[in-house]
Amino acid sequence: METICDACRAIDFGKVLTIPPDEIHNTHDPFSLNSDKPSDALLDEDANRFDSSPTTSNCPLCSLLSASLCPTEDEWSDPGIRFASSQDPWVLKAFSFRRNCRWVPDGPEVVPDCHVLLTIRQGGFSSSGDYSRHIGGDGFVVCLPKEREERCYIPRVLSETFDVKKANSWLDHCRRAHGAPCNEGAAIVPGMHVIDCESLVIVPAEQEMRWVVLSYTWGHAKSYVDSESTKSSAPLDEISRPRTVQDAIQVTKDLGYKYLWIDRYCIDQSDETYKQSQLKRMDAIYNGADLTIVAAAGQDDTYGLPGVGAPRRKKQQIVELDSCTLLSTGPDPIYEAERSKWWSRGWMFQEGLLSRRRPVFTEHQSFFECGGGCCMEALGGLELCSNDTDNNNNTPDELRTQRTSKVSASLHGNLVLHARLRMEYHNTLPQATAIFDQFFVVAREYTRRNLTFDSDSLTAFAGISHHLRVSEPKVSHMLGIPYVPSLLEPESEDSYTIYSLCWSHRGEAAPRRRARFPSWTWAGWAGEVHWTTGKLTGGGRDFIPKMRQIQIEEEDGQVTSFEEYLRAFDPSNTTMSESSLALRFEAKVVPSSLFAMKDAFESNALEESSSEDSDEAGASDFNKRSSVCSSSSARDDPEGQENGTDALDDARPSHESRTDEGHEEPGNHLPAADSYSPRSSNGEEDSTTISEQLDPHDWVNWKVGSHGLWDRCRPPECDPLEFLEKLQDDRWCCLLLGDYDGNAGYSHRRFILVIEWLEDGSARRVGSVALNSHYYLDSDEPRFFDDTNLTWTSVRLI
Repeated sequence: METICDACRAIDFGKVLTIPPDEIHNTHDPFSLNSDKPSDALLDEDANRFDSSPTTSNCPLCSLLSASLCPTEDEWSDPGIRFASSQDPWVLKAFSFRRNCRWVPDGPEVVPDCHVLLTIRQGGFSSSGDYSRHIGGDGFVVCLPKEREERCYIPRVLSETFDVKKANSWLDHCRRAHGAPCNEGAAIVPGMHVIDCESLVIVPAEQEMRWVVLSYTWGHAKSYVDSESTKSSAPLDEISRPRTVQDAIQVTKDLGYKYLWIDRYCIDQSDETYKQSQLKRMDAIYNGADLTIVAAAGQDDTYGLPGVGAPRRKKQQIVELDSCTLLSTGPDPIYEAERSKWWSRGWMFQEGLLSRRRPVFTEHQSFFECGGGCCMEALGGLELCSNDTDNNNNTPDELRTQRTSKVSASLHGNLVLHARLRMEYHNTLPQATAIFDQFFVVAREYTRRNLTFDSDSLTAFAGISHHLRVSEPKVSHMLGIPYVPSLLEPESEDSYTIYSLCWSHRGEAAPRRRARFPSWTWAGWAGEVHWTTGKLTGGGRDFIPKMRQIQIEEEDGQVTSFEEYLRAFDPSNTTMSESSLALRFEAKVVPSSLFAMKDAFESNALEESSSEDSDEAGASDFNKRSSVCSSSSARDDPEGQENGTDALDDARPSHESRTDEGHEEPGNHLPAADSYSPRSSNGEEDSTTISEQLDPHDWVNWKVGSHGLWDRCRPPECDPLEFLEKLQDDRWCCLLLGDYDGNAGYSHRRFILVIEWLEDGSARRVGSVALNSHYYLDSDEPRFFDDTNLTWTSVRLI
């Protein structure tokens, strides 16, 4: 039997309960006249042992309180402050739960409060005792009275099984109190089938049906239903129903529904034409469903839904003391879902985003989210609101709505809030700006996910594409390059279109080519992408195009201006790959002579700064906590995976370029890569090792003109010296596409496309380089290199 250690036994947890949470609410606020002394909420001055638990301690309290660690300094903090903070001891204190939990709306008349325990550094400080942005994904440890009644939003003891009553209360409230988009009517998609959960027979969907869908990760099994099965009246074989599917059928019936849609069974996988027609309408299937069951636990469909069938939920940590009860809410379910296999899959992104209501099953609990709010099982729910009153004569439904309106806590809350924010300013922003921004945000999030088949690059995005195409204002895309049909004017080509082509890869994983798609679109690559800014604030005027004469060349050789091609383009009847389309344009060549090593002062200064400019924060910087999981197969059989590799052609080009008279050709001012060696200040070769100097093999130590490379843009996948050699040999070429000059003058970036010349004179994208002008580090030279006299060249990009 586990025994509480002497150090934990000495803590007087009972004294916390003598301090009303509303008073702790203001503890440590230097601007409050009613601030309490910090010692009132101090429980343990020596809490360093929690930092090493639970692996090194047999004490159940040490193990429990290890989840209360809350460092206030992180990777974005000043390095000196971060180091100083790391030397301070950990201390255990009590704070307001309401103030520190992102699931709980703030305000004394909205929800009750209780005591949350946080272990912070002794010198740590947060105004008003609000540490919510520092709390990680381990959840909350709270101190509750031994005798208590359940209250709305007060942490509770979790049931070992799925709480059907609580889930039904969530659904009932959403139906009664929320308007659109939670309760918009939906039409059946032509040709759609569903599973009758009573007979387990696949039947044609009919109008007025209410259906549920399952969003899950496929396993390795190849079992699916073909056209003969959809016409058969025989029930689904139990062998063909993995555990997750069986549990989803049970949840569907428990919540009062009869019909369930599951892609594997309801789409005839043997009929490619029918299959594609259904995949293109995934937005209508998921958005039309009354509910989407999300399986965010386990690696595949054999795992099941924790708390429903065989897989039991992971045990909640609870320690009963004589004076109180200490319990953990378990990992934040959003945090847990974002680290699941489900979250990492490309198909799952649109399934989650397009759904109106979602009960999400994680290893520890379930939570519910919709367009109007979110709730989790570990907190007292809506069914308890009748026990509470307020002073504003609110109806029970109004009170419940206030208490569940924190959409930002949901899985896609940041995307939802971003869309609302852009639409709120719709009257002050050009129409294209708002909708283009939304497309870039959604595309960036989508490319963080993994796909088993390269050919699904746009197919798994088709539901979102259709949704954006029928929404107002309408936005379409041509192979991932967005455009607004109602705004196809020459000036839009000069701003939005060129900006759309200025995408870069980011992240730790190297991007990989998807050969079915052209290299000039992000759909032709596997890997996370982003654009040169988080948002366009000047209606496109903050982006200055540097390329011209953009045209599309079709397979038959016909060349059309980009604008004319888009006018005739029908995204609903176009083959998703269109790999035969070539992009023609003219751009200026950035010579290799502009690339140079930084000096030590420049390198050190940039290391101490953050490139996260203010226009990249907030709604544009999503889910920093989320990580992309393994790229192993789950949606389909991994043995059939298309690797999409595309070997680079090292042959010398035979391209034609137009050179402005009087401008010197690029590539004549740098030594060959193999002749580089560090030099001392007097010009002599330095005898010290390269590692003691600035490393020429690290892109961080290079600049173009006077400005360093933007660290949010992944440079080409080769050594910088090899890169320069290819520029000098005219195998590769750097092209200036555009400048971003926005955020009230604080953000300046320059986008340079890197291409490889091919034997036939065409070119292929191999990467990009983005320059960043820091508003105070580069104050002496805020402008980028002068491009006035750079050479123009014609490019046929495939």
